[in-house]
Amino acid sequence: LRDMSRTPSDRQRLLFLFLNAGYFIPAIALSVGILLLLSWTRDSLLSHLLSNSVIALVYAMSVRYFCLAFLSISIGRKKMPPRIDDLLRYLHPGFLFSAGKVYLPLLKDWILVGGRITFVSALKEINLSLALAPVNYVSLSTRIYFFTTHEAVRASAVWCLAIVLVALLPVIVISRRLTNMER
Repeated sequence: LRDMSRTPSDRQRLLFLFLNAGYFIPAIALSVGILLLLSWTRDSLLSHLLSNSVIALVYAMSVRYFCLAFLSISIGRKKMPPRIDDLLRYLHPGFLFSAGKVYLPLLKDWILVGGRITFVSALKEINLSLALAPVNYVSLSTRIYFFTTHEAVRASAVWCLAIVLVALLPVIVISRRLTNMER
């Protein structure tokens, strides 16, 4: 028998498809959509908070790379014992208890893996960084773009190595964590 609590409904599947669509949309189209959203909310508090700030860039990166973190957590959810949902449904402990005392400890490693994969992917993102670059905000990828457009290959090589070194540590941690989880 299939465990019915682990099969998503049609409404949940549609919501998951919508939330994961950011990765498949080109970054430029996503940034134009966010800029249009900001233009519609012109003269509002939201527009003033998001425009020309790092918050807009973080929001765009969150939309873009949500599916990487979601995929990691869903893999961890599938590896959980199947009867936990039935037990929690029987005990009626409440959402906060279920999330904080049961699901979070079981999914902690998968949440950390998803966060690190998202970080490494967002670190090298250039299109969103350029399109939504706030005033006086320079990321590693925009610095590389600046130096390569000015044909300063040696200077850009240093920043390329910086991206490799910054991304290398989370990749090492992820591989060790996954190796420990398989044991």
